[in-house]
Amino acid sequence: MPTILAYLGTPKYAKVTPGTADCYVDHVPRSPVPPYRRVADALRARIDAGELLPGEQVPSMAQLVDSYGISRGTARRVLATLKDEGYVYITPGWGTFVVETPPGQETGRP
Repeated sequence: MPTILAYLGTPKYAKVTPGTADCYVDHVPRSPVPPYRRVADALRARIDAGELLPGEQVPSMAQLVDSYGISRGTARRVLATLKDEGYVYITPGWGTFVVETPPGQETGRP
């Protein structure tokens, strides 16, 4: 299983295990990429790699906060970004789930 290295604005390592993948997060001083984008990139990479399958629940806001050391507002923005990009859908009261056909994985069927 590939290890995904995601850089966040926290000065510590954080191990992410919300399923089958392990991600290690390290601090990058003065990174031009905001923390919400780095976490969204890491989750998007897991979806594209098939580690998070269609219909599977993605980490909750609380799990993102604990795992990546980000604020709830940043976690909310991560999920909203993935939703806007078409990678996930949000069901209030149930969670956030991977869409059946994420962008870039279209089957070419009509």
